[in-house]
Amino acid sequence: MNDLRTNGQRISLRLFGGPILEVDGEPVRLSSYQACLLSVVYGHGRDGISRSRVIDFLWNEMDGQKQRHRLSQLIYGLKRKAGADVILALPLDRLASCSADVACDLVSFHEHVEKQRLIEASSILGRPFLPLVDPAPTHEFDRWATSLPLTLRSTAAKRALALAAKAKQDNDWPRVARVTEAALALDPESEATLRQLMHALSMAGRQREALAVFDTFSANENAGSRREVDSETSALRDRIQRTADDQPFGPLIGRGKPAQDARMYGRDDELAGILCHITGGASHGLTLHLISGEAGMGKTRLVSEVLQRARLQEFEVLTANCSELEQAIPLNAVLDCLRGPRVKEVVRGLNDPWRAVMLSLLPEFREEGEPDVQPPYVRPGSVPRRLYEAIQMVVSELTSEQPMIMAIDNFQWADETSVSVLEFMTRRWRSGSLVLILSYRSTTHGDERAAIRFLRAQESSQEAIRTHLEELPRIPSLELVQELTSEQGIDDGVTEDLAVLGCGNPFFLIELTQEHLAGRLERPRGPEVPNLPVSVRQVITERLRALQPAALELLATLAVLGREARLSMLATLTDQTASHLLD
Repeated sequence: MNDLRTNGQRISLRLFGGPILEVDGEPVRLSSYQACLLSVVYGHGRDGISRSRVIDFLWNEMDGQKQRHRLSQLIYGLKRKAGADVILALPLDRLASCSADVACDLVSFHEHVEKQRLIEASSILGRPFLPLVDPAPTHEFDRWATSLPLTLRSTAAKRALALAAKAKQDNDWPRVARVTEAALALDPESEATLRQLMHALSMAGRQREALAVFDTFSANENAGSRREVDSETSALRDRIQRTADDQPFGPLIGRGKPAQDARMYGRDDELAGILCHITGGASHGLTLHLISGEAGMGKTRLVSEVLQRARLQEFEVLTANCSELEQAIPLNAVLDCLRGPRVKEVVRGLNDPWRAVMLSLLPEFREEGEPDVQPPYVRPGSVPRRLYEAIQMVVSELTSEQPMIMAIDNFQWADETSVSVLEFMTRRWRSGSLVLILSYRSTTHGDERAAIRFLRAQESSQEAIRTHLEELPRIPSLELVQELTSEQGIDDGVTEDLAVLGCGNPFFLIELTQEHLAGRLERPRGPEVPNLPVSVRQVITERLRALQPAALELLATLAVLGREARLSMLATLTDQTASHLLD
C-alpha cells in the first residue's frame, strides 16, 4: 500500500492489523469511536454508507437527534486530528471514503483482485481485520467485522480459481500453480483447493513442492499429530510421490548434484505443446509423437517430464530404452514395454492361442508349475501373424479402461522386429486411446536401418506430431549452470564461459560444469581449447563419424578459421559452390 500525498501530507489507513491512521508516517491517536467510524466508512467502499446506518453500527440505543449530533462531532474531531478535510467525503446524507486521497489497504485489496494480483491480495488478508477494535461498540459492528474478511476471502478465492481454470485450458501450469497457491492462502481449510494446488505444482514439474504443501496442510498445530485428510487427497499424494521417485528411463546423466533434481530449462514450450496434444487431444485412436534432436539435447529428460505429468492425468505408461548393443535381439523394445503387474494381468486373461504366445515371450508371467511354452520362431523384421495379433490384443486391452502412453527412448537403436510390430500397430489400430512417443537422435544421410526408415516415413507423413530440440538459448544455459553450482557458488564470468563452451547442449553444460567443480576443467582463456571430459568427446566423435567427407572437410576449415566465417571465403577454401556448402 503506497501512501498518498494530500496538501503536502501523506495519509494512510490500515484496517487489517488496525485500524491505524498515519499522516506523514506518524500515527494519529484516535478515540475508539473515531477508529470505528473510519473502519465502517472505508469498509463500505466507494459508494459509502448512509449516516443512519453508521449510527446503527456505532450506538445501540440513543435518542436519534443526539446520535446525529454525536456523529457530526466525531467527523469534526476526526478531521481536526488528521489535519485534512479529505479524510471523509460527505455526499448528501451519506459518508464515503476518499480513496483518491487516502491510501487504504482494503482499497488496495480490491485493486489487487481486479488486476489479478492475487498473491498481493492474499497477503493483505493474512493480517486480522480490526484487531484493535476491542470490544466492538455494537453487536451489528461485531457481526460486520467478522463477516467482511470471510466475504473478501471467498470473493478473491473464487476469482483465483476462475483464473486457474483459464490457465489450465492454456496448459500454463506454472500460472495455474501461482493463482491456486493464492486461492489456498485465501481459503486455507479447503481440501479441494489443496488438491488443485498439488496437481498444478506437479504438472509444473515441482513434485517435491507439492508433497511439501501436503505435509504443511496435514500437519496439526498440536505437536506429534496430523490432520486427517480424505482418501482422494491421500491417493493424489501417493500418485505424486510415485511420479517424483519415478525415472522411466533410469537415472539421468550428470554427477555431483543429480541431473534429475535440477529443473528442466528452456523446454517449457515443447513440454506444453506435447502435453496439450496428449491431454487435450482426441480421446480415441492412436497418436504418434516424434521427438528428435542431437545427442545431449535433453530428449530423455523432456519425455520423462511428459510421462510424469501424464501419470498424474491417470494415463497408463509403458516405457523402453533402446541400446545400440541390443539391436540384434528380436522384439527387444516391444517386450521391454510389456512389463509390470497390469500387463501380466491382461496377458493371463487372454484366451488361447494368444495367451500361450504371450507367455512364451514373457515367461516371467507364468504361474508356478505351468509348463514351458516354446516361443514362435522370429526372424529379424518378420513376425508371425498370430504374434502380431497377440501383442496388439494386449495393448488394446490395456487401453480399454484408461488412455495409455507407450514411450520408447533412443528409438534409433530399436531392433528390426520391434519396428515391424509398431508398423503393424500404427496401420491397424482400431481400439482405445494410445499415444506412441518415439524419441531419437536426428537421422543422418545414408543410414538405412529399419528404425531409421520407419522414422523417415513417419516424419514425412501428415499424421505424426514432430518436436525437434534445438540448442538452448543463452539465458536457459546460464540458469542451468547456476543451479548446478548453487551450493558451491562460482564467479559470474566462469558461469558465462561454461555456458558458451556448452554451446546450448544440456548434456555438455552438465558435464562441463561438473568437471569444473571437480577441479578437472580450468576456465578457458582466449582461443585455447580446454581439456574436455571424455563423455563430451565421445558425443562429438560420434557426430563426426556420421558426417560425409565433404562435411568433414568443411568442418576442418571452420575449425581453423574460428566460430564465424564468410560463406564466400569458405567456398574459395574448400573449392565448393556456396549453394553446395549450404546443402
